[in-house]
Amino acid sequence: MNTLNRKAAATAAAAALVALVGAAVAGCSGGGGDDGIGNAAVDALLPSLEGSMLSGSADLSAAVTSGTVSNPLAAETDSTQTVTLGSGDDGTAASVQVTVDATHASNGGSTVAVTVKESGSTHVFLDATVETHPPQIDFRTPPLAFVDLDLTGSGRAFVIARVIQSGTLTRTLANTSAATGDTLVAVAAAPGLTDGTASGAFLSYQDFLLQLVIDQGTARVEEIETLSRASRFVRDGGPTVTQLALDVSSFAVAGAQYDANRDLSIPVGNDVVSGGAAADAALSLTASVVGGVANGKLETDVVGDIAGTVAGSTLTTITHATQLAGITIDDGEIDVDAEVKIDSKSWEDPTPSGSISHTLDGALSALDDMEAALYLPSFTETARVVPLWH
Repeated sequence: MNTLNRKAAATAAAAALVALVGAAVAGCSGGGGDDGIGNAAVDALLPSLEGSMLSGSADLSAAVTSGTVSNPLAAETDSTQTVTLGSGDDGTAASVQVTVDATHASNGGSTVAVTVKESGSTHVFLDATVETHPPQIDFRTPPLAFVDLDLTGSGRAFVIARVIQSGTLTRTLANTSAATGDTLVAVAAAPGLTDGTASGAFLSYQDFLLQLVIDQGTARVEEIETLSRASRFVRDGGPTVTQLALDVSSFAVAGAQYDANRDLSIPVGNDVVSGGAAADAALSLTASVVGGVANGKLETDVVGDIAGTVAGSTLTTITHATQLAGITIDDGEIDVDAEVKIDSKSWEDPTPSGSISHTLDGALSALDDMEAALYLPSFTETARVVPLWH
């Protein structure tokens, strides 16, 4: 998989994603791609920034940042640990060795192999491989992208990076040791679980808001915030999955209506533009959820820098009214860390009577957790993030 042509794979993934989430969600308001975004300093930065992101390093290269900035595409690292079992829904095995073997290519593709072996024997309880194709990174400008630049072109600028990824997951399970008869997971806690191989494929996009500082014609990344996303995982032979999507039919701050189905930057206070919304301005929204996992569960949260939130709504249309809260205004600089987020997820629930709790949940973070590694449940999720610039 790592030798695939990046552009060909990414183009196919992008086309599939647009088909999955719709043009409104995938749309953008600025320039991007190979033509740049229209600012010479930023355009000069983007090729090196993309290379640094694709490298998988823990932090972005000092050549593209102002200070230390974590790489949003940091790669999984190799590890080996021996873990003692004996709590929660652990099986009867006394301990296991968990090995993560990660291979990362310069084009951003990767292979992560996870093995759970019984200590003291050669029995492998769990063997999983995650293949991630080389991602596509596209840059574009949000509204108010260059509002802070002075007449010399210096100041702060803002760019959105969209990362599109796809790949596959395959795992083989043998829950009972052929050597000792001990188990990895308590059978009573795992209804319908069978040994053997299962697989599936995933597709996602994630937007990142990059805060840049431009000085004397040179741009550097100063801060990165996560924005909207959409993703799905479909298990082979599993239920039908339609990519979950949000249609925000109404989004109002201080009585002003905004189109929250596209890139949006709402000013609060006076640091971005004069006369932005008040720090405690009224907020109202209506959003409809479409798609999901057939016969699966559905939940939507509305969270962020707001006084009242929505948690775990099972409705397909969410209407919510509250106020902005906790936002610092008029401190003499532009901050982009405040937001309103509508977060929806739909998933197949293999353990309806309660989730599996296992000692290896943390050690299996590359696979999400033990329950996900065992069942490979299909899921789809989407999040719409509206930045509140202050």
